[in-house]
Amino acid sequence: MKKNVSNIYFEASPGVKIEIEEDFNLFIYDYGDQKSISISKKDSEDCIHFIVCDTGAFEIQVGEENQFILGSDKFIATYGDSLKITPGKNTLIFILQISFKILHQMVLGEIETIRSLFNNNKRPESNFKIANTQFLHYAVVKPIHLKHGMIYLKSKAYELLSILTHRLSEENKKSCPCNLNKDDVEKLMQAKYIFENHISEPLLPSQVSGMVNLSFPKLKNGFKQTFGVSIHEYIINYKLMLSEQLLISKKHSVKEIALQIGYSTSSHFIAAFKKKFGTTPKKYVMRLN
Repeated sequence: MKKNVSNIYFEASPGVKIEIEEDFNLFIYDYGDQKSISISKKDSEDCIHFIVCDTGAFEIQVGEENQFILGSDKFIATYGDSLKITPGKNTLIFILQISFKILHQMVLGEIETIRSLFNNNKRPESNFKIANTQFLHYAVVKPIHLKHGMIYLKSKAYELLSILTHRLSEENKKSCPCNLNKDDVEKLMQAKYIFENHISEPLLPSQVSGMVNLSFPKLKNGFKQTFGVSIHEYIINYKLMLSEQLLISKKHSVKEIALQIGYSTSSHFIAAFKKKFGTTPKKYVMRLN
């Protein structure tokens, strides 16, 4: 196994662990032959494992009694149980492991929201949920194969987490009426790219709607259906993730970063950064030293 992050996708055998941040990890397992992955019940306490199959299929045993075979059309989220995952031949698996504490801070706002997704009156001992991947692979997993830098992988891990948690929530609701097809998803990907490349001078969603030839309602609702968050939430998160990388580079002042990512004043940027990361940009940089 090569540990060089730039070679993760091609060289991972049997697996590579990438620490996205404390208590949030991405594991990539690439198999030519069957080799089981075991996660103890102790390692599953107070954290969730999101398990996604990109290619191939895998068998998973959750606890002592629950056993499933899943392919790329579904993913499973589980916590508090031992896991044994047996991939089939030529199978690529991504596992996101995140503590409830970090999930609460980054994504959901209320820990009980995600805990409630696993409540099951018929089988209260079963702490797992299976949901459809829908456009997950086209929107997130496939692009991971195109670039391999640490910053890119981290950003994709956050995006993947956002979509997976959103998928779980949607399983308990009626299906989204957007009726997206592959062409629509391609246009949504174009829209996301446009939003990302106009951070310093943001475009209105209505403007982007015309640029990608997608109706505004379909852009608005389809964006959340595909990427798990609203356009506004995505732009804010993208700005702050970009600001984090600019801070890490130590090449820019807080004021310069604020302007570069589209904040009119440093104070607005500092407040938004503190809300997401729990500290000010200045203190964040001090921790790096």
